[in-house]
Amino acid sequence: MDMTVFRTVSLLLMFGAFTAIVIWAYSRRPKKDFEEASRLALDEEDRREHERRSREQEQAQATGERRDGQEKQ
Repeated sequence: MDMTVFRTVSLLLMFGAFTAIVIWAYSRRPKKDFEEASRLALDEEDRREHERRSREQEQAQATGERRDGQEKQ
């Protein structure tokens, strides 16, 4: 096989792969997955904020219980 034929065949294969990937990326099927992936960072921030607020509430409740206990004694 001549080197020019090899280069031409490999170019056509790479172009075909590129075209297939572009068609797949812009098709409707993976749209849901892409939207879910785009929200991952925001969901992570929301989860951390919720955990932080929960800890603060628990600490406030624990501090309030100690104060109530100290006042009763």
